[in-house]
Amino acid sequence: MREDGRREEVSKAAGHPIGSRVRDDAHFFTSGHVAGGERVDCLSATFRTHRYAMHAHETFVIGAITSGRGTLWLQGARHLAAPGDLTLLNPEDLHDGVPHDAKGYSYRVTYPSASLVRSLTAEITGRETQPYFQCRVVKDPAAANRLVAAHRALETSGWSLATEESLLLAYACCLERHAKGFSPEIPRGREQRRVARIKSLLNERATSSDVSLADIADEVGVSRYHLIRMFHSEAGTTPHAYLIGRRIEAAKCRLRQGEAPVRVAATTGFADQAHLTRVFKARVGVTPGAYRNGVSK
Repeated sequence: MREDGRREEVSKAAGHPIGSRVRDDAHFFTSGHVAGGERVDCLSATFRTHRYAMHAHETFVIGAITSGRGTLWLQGARHLAAPGDLTLLNPEDLHDGVPHDAKGYSYRVTYPSASLVRSLTAEITGRETQPYFQCRVVKDPAAANRLVAAHRALETSGWSLATEESLLLAYACCLERHAKGFSPEIPRGREQRRVARIKSLLNERATSSDVSLADIADEVGVSRYHLIRMFHSEAGTTPHAYLIGRRIEAAKCRLRQGEAPVRVAATTGFADQAHLTRVFKARVGVTPGAYRNGVSK
């Protein structure tokens, strides 16, 4: 492990022996509690010389190539994976993984358990079923970009309402497009009333740093997936974006009263002052300090 504690030469939890050569680099990390206390193992890696031995996982393997090209032996044939491709492996799929050429490849991959994927499938379809990917390497730049964005946000920002939302939508996209016999349930009726309730809950908890999709979904009586889709359909935005808007308004109110940005960040649900500054400037156009200087009395 390096001094920053972020890069490891061996990723035991993923079952992958990672070569120690300087040109190979890998970072293993995990999500927060996605469902029923379960976490999702994640790997971000660049391999130019490392060659995976034949192996299998007890979990699903849902990932995307971000640069270069890699190949994997699977189902009696060698498959080429390039940027814009998803790798969608079912539990116990025997496979390897090697660079296609000397340039190597970079990829981001997640390892959700079978029970977690089954639970998410039930949320989306309204049925208890175990999804199955027939095509293991598929060209789908839109879904790959969504998965990579969620994966990168989880790696850099940690677990939050925003990263949970992104990861769930990325998985839902992969399942809807590529899982065998998969047909999402169409939510019917009462959407407007439910969205009004969701907004009320988010307003009440806007300044809390502990807001979860699961809690709100339970109170409204829908799955997390349907909560996100229903809210976006009715409100034109995601629950997380709406929550950030409420926090910005709360911050503006305190800044108008002359409070210091560091104090405002601590009392309006932001991780720290840097988080407040980044989000505030992106939406208001100026930093919290500049806003306070311009409007405080």
